[in-house]
Order: sequence, then C-alpha cells, then structure tokens
Amino acid sequence: MLRKTFSVVIEKTARELAGTACLELDEVEPPRQEIGVRGAMEQQTDLRIVAIGLLSP
Repeated sequence: MLRKTFSVVIEKTARELAGTACLELDEVEPPRQEIGVRGAMEQQTDLRIVAIGLLSP
C-alpha cells in the first residue's frame, strides 16, 4: 500500500519501524574516507604542490 503512494525507501522505513529487517548488515556501505587538506584557506597554483597533496595519504 505504501509503495503505491510513496517510494521504496518509505516502504522499507515503515517495515523497519514495525520490526522487520529490510537491510542486511553486509549491504551497508563503509563510510568514505575524508581527505585532509593542508593550507585549506590558501589557493594553490603550483601544480607540483597540488600533485603532492593529491597523492599523499
């Protein structure tokens, strides 16, 4: 009934709230890594510095 009116996401949310698991643990994507930026407030125009920043872990 919900799926006819709303999206699949709403249907799954309603099922989860009712106690039915709709998402397996292995289906959850791991969080993305955040990229650290040195000198975030400075504009870099030297391509060597930009390349080093992009290639460093």
